[in-house]
Amino acid sequence: MQPLLKKSGRSGIMFDTNIFNQILDDKIILNSLPKNFIYYVTFVQKGEIEQTSDGDRRNKLLQIFKQIKQKKISTETSLYGWGPYGEGKYGALGRLYPGILKTIKQLDKKARKKKKKENQKRDALIGETCIVNKLILVSNDSNLREAVKNFGGVAISFKDFLSQKRSGG
Repeated sequence: MQPLLKKSGRSGIMFDTNIFNQILDDKIILNSLPKNFIYYVTFVQKGEIEQTSDGDRRNKLLQIFKQIKQKKISTETSLYGWGPYGEGKYGALGRLYPGILKTIKQLDKKARKKKKKENQKRDALIGETCIVNKLILVSNDSNLREAVKNFGGVAISFKDFLSQKRSGG
């Protein structure tokens, strides 16, 4: 992964919430993930995991979330009524957020993907945060990845993330 980080000019990795689900479902051993850098998270990922309705699954996801070495960062935009105070940057709406959100909505509509508006907003928050902080977004949501790339970010699937680790690239 280090060559990918250097090649892309990125400083770290951020997992979308769906990656924590894949780690659980595919029984991926956490020790198999690269350890030589920190995975960045926002309040969004933990909040989505905490909203998992199945209590047993929620607890397992939280265990995975806590076991991954991470650095918590603020989202670049703070939305009224969203997230704990101080977890998003206040003042003005982030410069990228509206465009990313609009793109996600368009892509989801075109793909006939029935995603809740709240999830689209969360995706846009994560996408913008990755772009501004020069992080590689790892997500299995192809529309989120495309939106991030449209705004100059780097986004890859978890499968590609794992193959980068295996190939050393």
